[in-house]
Amino acid sequence: MDGTIKSDFDLTARLYAYNQANGGYDDIRKLANYWQLGPGVGWRAFRTPELALSLEGGFNFQEQNRTDGTTTDVFYFRLGQLGRWAINNRLTLDEKLEFFPEWDDLTEYKMRLEGNLRLWLYGNLSLNLTVIDLYDTLAAPGVEPNDLQIRSTLGVSF
Repeated sequence: MDGTIKSDFDLTARLYAYNQANGGYDDIRKLANYWQLGPGVGWRAFRTPELALSLEGGFNFQEQNRTDGTTTDVFYFRLGQLGRWAINNRLTLDEKLEFFPEWDDLTEYKMRLEGNLRLWLYGNLSLNLTVIDLYDTLAAPGVEPNDLQIRSTLGVSF
């Protein structure tokens, strides 16, 4: 289980500042709990009603408390890319790619690739199919560095 909140503040029509926070736990990845927080800036390469693409860069601090009793505290750079395609008025495809190289050792990193296919059912209610691929070179001992997840959810946008 995890949750994310992200706040954007428009600086110009194309440039924005953001702050992102998330946290949760993951029994499979042996995380009793974790949280991360980080600011950054983004640039909207283009945005139309059908297509949008943004590029982001910033920093993140992450703390992981693992189920074996160990703790990691790591500063990361964050490079991100977000895209959206409104296929038609009932179907959208969102994708996000995030790359987090460690601040003081660029050979250690995390990467997240996420794709969401949304079928809009009624108003702000959607049926979602999500594929997420997480890769972490600093995974807990005994945990594979690559974690592929497939989820189906019911979503509410506001």
